[in-house]
Amino acid sequence: MKTFEKIYNLYDFSLKIKLETPLHIGSSSEGISPLEVDNSVIRINDEPFIPGSSIKGVFRSTLEFFLRSINEKFACDVVGEKPCIDIKDEKFKKMNTEEKIKYIDENACDVCKLFGSNFVASKVEFEDAYAKEVKVSNRDGVAIRRDSESAKDTAKYDYEVVNPGAVFETHIIGRNLEDHEAGYILSIIDLLNEGYAKFGGKKSAGLGKVRIDFEILKTDLSKIDGKFEKVHVDDSIYREAFKNRLEEIANVR
Repeated sequence: MKTFEKIYNLYDFSLKIKLETPLHIGSSSEGISPLEVDNSVIRINDEPFIPGSSIKGVFRSTLEFFLRSINEKFACDVVGEKPCIDIKDEKFKKMNTEEKIKYIDENACDVCKLFGSNFVASKVEFEDAYAKEVKVSNRDGVAIRRDSESAKDTAKYDYEVVNPGAVFETHIIGRNLEDHEAGYILSIIDLLNEGYAKFGGKKSAGLGKVRIDFEILKTDLSKIDGKFEKVHVDDSIYREAFKNRLEEIANVR
C-alpha cells in the first residue's frame, strides 16, 4: 500500500454535474416566518451549492453497495460492528508503524483504502460544487399515514428544489491512486449517469438524477522535469484495471 510519505501521482477529475431532475439538499434549518419555505436548500453566499461532503457520501455509499454485491469482504461496515480494521483491538494497538501499515494493506477493505477511515487517510478529496446560473422553486409535500396510506391531517409542508438544467462544476483530487481505484471513481460516475445512484434527498420522489461529464488530468511525480505538468489521460486503462479488480474480488473466498 502506498502511504503519503511520498506522493507518486496526482489526479484531477474535473466534473460537470448537470441536473436532469430537481435537486434537494436541505439546509437543516426551518423557516421562522410562515411565509418562508419549511425546508430550504443549502446555500453559501445566498447561492445553492452541493457540498463536497455530500458528493463524497454518494460516491462512498455507492461503491459500498456495489462491492458488497460481489464480495462483502471488500466493503466493510465501517460504522457498524464489523469494521475491516478494529483500532481498539489490543493486537493492533501493540503494533509498530511498519507493522500497522502492512496489516492495513493486507486487511483493509477497498472502500476504506480509497475513501479513508479512522485508521487511514482518504486518497480522494471532494470539493464543493458551484453553478453559475441556478433557479430555485418550491414544491409541496405531505406526510402519509402508514396505516391507511392516506394523507396525514395538518402534515402539509413545502420545500425548495434546484431546477433541472443547472450545471454544477467541481473537482475530485486523488493522490497515490492505483489504476483500479481511478476505475472505481469512473464506475460510480457511470452508475450516476444511469440513474442507479442520485444526489440529495427525496430520491424516491424522482429527485437527484444527474448527468456527469468529466475529464481526467494526471500528474506523474515520478517523471518530474522541473514542472508539475497535468496531462489528459484516456480512461480506458482505468476501466480495464477496474474490470480486472472485480474479477479478483469475485474469486476471493
